[in-house]
Amino acid sequence: MRSVIVEKTRLAVSFARALFASTGRRGASTKRRFLGVVFFALIGFSTWAGVSEFDQVISGEAKVVPSQQLQTIQHFEGGIVKEIHVRSGVDVTLGQALISLDPLESGAEYQAKRSEFIQALIRVRRLSAEHGGVEPVFDEELRAVASSQIDNELLLAKARKARLGASLASFDSQIRQKQSELEGAAKTLALVKEERKVILTLVKKGLEPGLEAVRAEKTYAETVARANEIRAAIDEVRDRQSVTIQEYSAEILDELAQASLELSKLEQAVNVAADKSDRSVIRSPVAGTVNRVHTTTVGGVIRPSDPIVEIVPKDSELLFEAKINPADIGYVRPGQKALLKLSTYDYSVYGVLEGYVDVVGSDSVEDQNGDTHYLVKLVPAGQVTSTGKVLEMRPGMTAQIDIIAGKRSVLAYLSSPITKTLTSAFTEK
Repeated sequence: MRSVIVEKTRLAVSFARALFASTGRRGASTKRRFLGVVFFALIGFSTWAGVSEFDQVISGEAKVVPSQQLQTIQHFEGGIVKEIHVRSGVDVTLGQALISLDPLESGAEYQAKRSEFIQALIRVRRLSAEHGGVEPVFDEELRAVASSQIDNELLLAKARKARLGASLASFDSQIRQKQSELEGAAKTLALVKEERKVILTLVKKGLEPGLEAVRAEKTYAETVARANEIRAAIDEVRDRQSVTIQEYSAEILDELAQASLELSKLEQAVNVAADKSDRSVIRSPVAGTVNRVHTTTVGGVIRPSDPIVEIVPKDSELLFEAKINPADIGYVRPGQKALLKLSTYDYSVYGVLEGYVDVVGSDSVEDQNGDTHYLVKLVPAGQVTSTGKVLEMRPGMTAQIDIIAGKRSVLAYLSSPITKTLTSAFTEK
């Protein structure tokens, strides 16, 4: 391009010289001399404007952000602030205490659930021992915290066992009574049987009338029936005794199932309450640097899910996140050089940071003011220094960025409005 412009300039100069030669020096007027000077000036300016170039810059506002996701600490239940352990700018380790909440409510809830859990545990152990027919065993640690509950459960087991024992003793008494009756009936049956035998013999010999034989048979049948009734009564008592034992066992199993289910629920409730109690001390989930503490008042109330502390993860590089006008985004490409000017440090004193475009947003976003822009992330190639010392650069700092989108000649810049006007003029709606 430059060779073409130089050639055109050379031809224009030759033409001007020929023009002045034809008119002669003595006949040249002041007006022609002035026009000549203007002509040469225009030629010179056009040559300079066509050759000289300047950077085509796309500017935007930016802020410093961490390359890793900023960790925002929240609390599920919220609470009352008891103590604040950190402030902005301090380094924290994994698990370090950030803020302590008043544990009164969560601690009371945990103790209540734990007490219910211990009582349910004692009940399950007592019922398990009852079902197995053995004495329940409770360790010393459990006795130390719940001796009265253990005594109550043992009394319940003892009372139920006593009721079963009384029922079984009653059945045994009835069985013994029936067995005594059966023994008497057996003796009577033996006598009736012998008497029947004698009478039947006498009737056959004609020594007794036939009516006596009928009477003897009737007495024998009645005695046998009575013995059978007693045996049936004994079997009935034994069946009732067996049913009582089965009902006793079923009752224990039913209570054991319900108690085990309740114990499982209470175990979960205790774990939840314990977690809630542990969460009364809010700890850092990562190692890093505290960026911001939202809660600054002891005694203040933290609502559920409110942001409490922001932490920049350790070893997280700092980037510049810039807002670029949608009209300019077409000229922005990854890898382009950029100049980064932190608002905190006067660039006329501390200089500017060089960097490059890393990521260009794939779609525009709208901020809370309704303005639309593209987000572009830039990586700084160095650090701000002063007298050999590195100056601190922190997330949230603002900056002005200039992205070098390319080169443009002065002539192209000056002719751009004319080109746009002509383009619009020769169009028809």
